[in-house]
Amino acid sequence: MSSDLEQARREITASSAANAPFIAAFALTLGATGLIAFRLPARDGALLLLFQGMVAIPLAALLQRRLAWGRLPAGNPLRPLQSQIAAAQLVGMPAVLIAWAAVPWAAGAVLASVAAAHLMPYAWLHRSRVYLWLGPAVSIGTAAIVIVAREAALPWSVLAMAAAYAVAAALLLRHARDLAAADGAAPRGPLTEG
Repeated sequence: MSSDLEQARREITASSAANAPFIAAFALTLGATGLIAFRLPARDGALLLLFQGMVAIPLAALLQRRLAWGRLPAGNPLRPLQSQIAAAQLVGMPAVLIAWAAVPWAAGAVLASVAAAHLMPYAWLHRSRVYLWLGPAVSIGTAAIVIVAREAALPWSVLAMAAAYAVAAALLLRHARDLAAADGAAPRGPLTEG
């Protein structure tokens, strides 16, 4: 049974490149959002933040096709868990909407906290400690920015989240490549670069 579970985890990691494409896509869209937010009122910047995922998710799907290797078998017993972890952040979105309506300059920190809670289970699923530091880094880091910068916090908190995601994406790509090599898989694209 234990070897079946480990095989299921290897398949999940291989088929998603340890979720690095999603982290990378959100790093890009959050970075762009943070830069644009400098030129917008906080309420408009927070609204843009709410909708940046509409660009990030399709971009992530394209990146995943390019970076991952193999498809997740239909019978993988962890498929439902993977879907539930991915959808878990939806239950926190009302908090982000409340922040947008009441304290828009704090919306970045609220979104970061929701995302952090959603990311933590990936540490086990993808066998990576990157998620264990990424969650607290974005949650605590953006909260600190809001406490210090107050009304000017939105662009800075979003850029901090983007920077942490960019570092994590690079580390996760390396992790996925190393796991693929250890598992005897042949990753495609940038995963094969040294």
